[in-house]
Amino acid sequence: MTAAATGLILLSSFLAALSQTWLKESALADHKNWLAEFLNVRVAAAYAILTLTVLLNAWALRWLTFKWSVVLGCTAYVFVLFLSRRRFGETLGPAKRWGVGLILAGLCLFPL
Repeated sequence: MTAAATGLILLSSFLAALSQTWLKESALADHKNWLAEFLNVRVAAAYAILTLTVLLNAWALRWLTFKWSVVLGCTAYVFVLFLSRRRFGETLGPAKRWGVGLILAGLCLFPL
């Protein structure tokens, strides 16, 4: 069940990254008034998904240690980077590349 729990944490990280990009899309969009900026479908869906990720993480922690789940949760930074590149056309500068490289190196070195 550890492999399934690891998959749940990775799925949760991806969903969290997706919801963050939806929140950014909503923040960049023009709205009728200040209330519509916070009460719209994109924001509601993003917060619903973030709530789902909390539940997925809590369920996965039945089989994984907390420190391993925190390490796997760092993949959300990588997912956000690639989703931002795809959705917003953000560039991957040297600092972002180094950051992703360090995160991935940490993921590879942690089990050792």
